[in-house]
Amino acid sequence: MLLPRGGAWGEEASASVRSRGAEPIVCPLIGFEAVPIAPSLARLAAGGYAWVVVTSPRAAAALTDAAVPAATRIAAVGRATAAALRELGLEPAFVPAEESARGLLAEWPDAGPRANRADAHPEGGAGGADVLRRGRASVDDSAAPAEHPGRVLWPRSSEAAPTIREGLEALGHRVDDPVAYRTVPLAPGAEARERILAGEVDYALVTSGSVARALAAAVPAGTIPAVTIGPRTTREARAAGIHVRYEAADRNVGGMLDAIEQGREPEGE
Repeated sequence: MLLPRGGAWGEEASASVRSRGAEPIVCPLIGFEAVPIAPSLARLAAGGYAWVVVTSPRAAAALTDAAVPAATRIAAVGRATAAALRELGLEPAFVPAEESARGLLAEWPDAGPRANRADAHPEGGAGGADVLRRGRASVDDSAAPAEHPGRVLWPRSSEAAPTIREGLEALGHRVDDPVAYRTVPLAPGAEARERILAGEVDYALVTSGSVARALAAAVPAGTIPAVTIGPRTTREARAAGIHVRYEAADRNVGGMLDAIEQGREPEGE
């Protein structure tokens, strides 16, 4: 089983693969470059956002040491992202049942700037007691009410589709979406490439369009069937020329492995 990312994700995915009786081959095909978003973080610290929307663990890293006012709520697209936020001391107020941009928008709990915002201060005020410590910084938001009551910060990948921004704008929110990181392709290691070309890899777990494009660039077309994390990744993988064999119902590694065991083909097939 080819795992296209290393680090903590690769370690956890490897453990999951081994638990199913398969052999993981960690072969990072993408890397990440952080992009500073200091102006947005300064606005956040000053109480300028009602919500922060985080759509990946990598985006969560952009909030390391960020000062988040107690009245600002955080939305995480799924459980893995929520876990990454909690490691930073940030507790999500909202995690959709369907772990996708579509699910986040469909289940969005705030009707927008026209909604009643009385719940933002459950104790009836925004004084010093409402300051919430996040990471290594804290801020008193009582002196800096949100400039725009429906304003949302969405730190995103350079390759992110506009789904989140367009969906929240349709709900009446104003969205700031600074690029917080860039995805860069990596060449596979010599040993991994040899095993791929020797036909020793049964499936590649493809977790995003950027992984799909990197895989397509790294190995000849049709070399490895892919298991994708969801419909959007399936579409992007096919556009890159990759054969998609299975598609996960649950958007995580466990769901991808379940798809193999259950023979779950992409939706609509």
